Amino acid sequence: METNRPDRVDGMLVSELKILAELVRTSKASNVLEIGMANGSSTLAILGELKSTPQGRLTSVDPFQMHPSNPGPGYDGVGLDNVRRRLAIVFGGAARLDAIPGPEGFRVAIDLPCASDD
Repeated sequence: METNRPDRVDGMLVSELKILAELVRTSKASNVLEIGMANGSSTLAILGELKSTPQGRLTSVDPFQMHPSNPGPGYDGVGLDNVRRRLAIVFGGAARLDAIPGPEGFRVAIDLPCASDD
């Protein structure tokens, strides 16, 4: 199934991603809980808005994202790989994604550069 078309990014409609970004921006959210990240498009839309929030935090919970060190049924970490790749494109070496494996999955920590007032 093709997931990249002009009206979609990794399976999500571009209009959905814009609405999600607008929701985070207009609500001035500083803490966001995301349930399910699939291919990572929604994660990147949220992070794009949180990057201007000095203490912004995103917590994503997705039991189907599996790290190669902890294999199982699911997306085989494709969402995490997509987020990692896009963070490198947007932030270069200033952003970091760490996946920490555990007995029932893993924890992901994403560090973004702080926004400046300049």
